[in-house]
Amino acid sequence: MRKPNFEKLSSEVLANYKSEIEEILRERKQNEEKKNKILKKVKSLVESEGLSMEEVLSGSAPVKSRKATGAKRVTRKVQPKYANPKDKSQTWTGRGRKPLWVQDHIKKGGTVEDLAI
Repeated sequence: MRKPNFEKLSSEVLANYKSEIEEILRERKQNEEKKNKILKKVKSLVESEGLSMEEVLSGSAPVKSRKATGAKRVTRKVQPKYANPKDKSQTWTGRGRKPLWVQDHIKKGGTVEDLAI
């Protein structure tokens, strides 16, 4: 923006500029004070709820690890899906490494589905 040549302006025009500038500055100061007042209230509310401004602004609450809460992971026993046709006591859930009897069955040309319970 080009700066006007104030030397060439009349006193009346300069006075108008001055009053307009003072009004703009007054409005900006009021807006800034209003924002600061609101921000102070928001910070107080956030802190009273036990959160930080970063957590609120990021949109997520803090995630507490199991270590911090002392909670243990709940695991369920998975039912077996496959059984050894030669020895029904040998079963496999389909998770993890394939047992040797499954690997042997596949090497002989069979499929895992052949062993399904």
